[in-house]
Amino acid sequence: MFKAIAQLYENFPSEQIEKSLEFVDILQDDLELISEVVEVKKNYLKDPTAPVKPMSEEELEKLKKENPDNPWIQNAGIFKDDPQFDDMLADIEAYRRELDAEMEAYYDSLDGQND
Repeated sequence: MFKAIAQLYENFPSEQIEKSLEFVDILQDDLELISEVVEVKKNYLKDPTAPVKPMSEEELEKLKKENPDNPWIQNAGIFKDDPQFDDMLADIEAYRRELDAEMEAYYDSLDGQND
């Protein structure tokens, strides 16, 4: 549901969404989460290159207590003190660049076949 709401903001003006969308029989906690999702999405659409503010330890602990059955939330932050984490991120970024270059070469070869 949250992803779908965020996607609305990619395709429609905020005013139209907020005028047309109504939530019925929804928990207050879910409404608050929807508000956060919408705020994050709007900020991203304003400036996709802006860094996302990291969650504080207190916010993370509160979120974990509120969602004890969510394994994604329960495992959030487990690598924050891992000395190899930055190296791993650099490896992922390098691999992503490698894949992007391969795809670009592939698409260039397809363009060459159509000439």
